[in-house]
Amino acid sequence: MGGTRRTVTSCGNCPQPTNGSATCADGVCGTRCNAGFHACGSSCFSDSSPTACGAGCLTCPAGPAGSTPACVNGACSYTCMAGTHLCNGQCVNNTSTARKV
Repeated sequence: MGGTRRTVTSCGNCPQPTNGSATCADGVCGTRCNAGFHACGSSCFSDSSPTACGAGCLTCPAGPAGSTPACVNGACSYTCMAGTHLCNGQCVNNTSTARKV
């Protein structure tokens, strides 16, 4: 019997990822993620996850004080905390009178 094995059962016990489904191609298990998620190994992570950002599944580094790491359109970034905004590469209080240089 020749042919290509394409069903998940023909691959054996393929792991079922959260937010996705197991696949099988040529006898090898794979992962297909739901919309809004991307594969990192055999897991599916949110497209906005700062712990698995973009195709490289990078952990986004910390930003300036008062910010949290963020993943935006597959690239690491950061978001300033509530009550602050970005100014000169820093998160400053919304009532700040600092001027951009």
